[in-house]
Amino acid sequence: MRTQEFAEDAELCFRTSGECCFDVEAVEQCLAAVKEPVETRRDGALRIWLPPLTSREYLVAVDPAGGGPDGDYAAVQVIDLATGMQCAELQQRLGTLELARIAASLGREYGGSGSWALVAVERNNHGSGVLAYLDAVERYAGVYQQAGVAGWLTSAGSKPAMISRMGALLASRLPESRHRSIPPGPYP
Repeated sequence: MRTQEFAEDAELCFRTSGECCFDVEAVEQCLAAVKEPVETRRDGALRIWLPPLTSREYLVAVDPAGGGPDGDYAAVQVIDLATGMQCAELQQRLGTLELARIAASLGREYGGSGSWALVAVERNNHGSGVLAYLDAVERYAGVYQQAGVAGWLTSAGSKPAMISRMGALLASRLPESRHRSIPPGPYP
């Protein structure tokens, strides 16, 4: 399970294990529906499919994933809260300070005029450092809190529920037949 659980990219994460926990057909169809980004930054590590609209509310989800130049890739997803559409994605090896700066920058960019997008950081391991930098260096006020504590905690108890919900979401977004009312991609 190591290759699946600690994959270097989204495609390996879903395709590497012998027994995929997601509907493989749904994953394949969603990946096929992904269009090219309208903009890339950070040498292609940050891909933007849907630029910010001031009339929308967004979530910036941050997974520090070990951080640092030799660690796992950090990931940042920008999600439209009303539609669940993925607007932007960052996948890059980053230290905690740089990741906090990027998350805050995307939160401000997708926050619109006078407001900030909600930034949700997985606080496991290096996430506590990202949260500290968001507070002390970036002075970012729009940080998600779980039970009064900044960030969210992924645990052995919460991870199976997250995976199950993701599997249900993927299956519900099949772009053909019974789910035609759901708009196609991007679903990276």
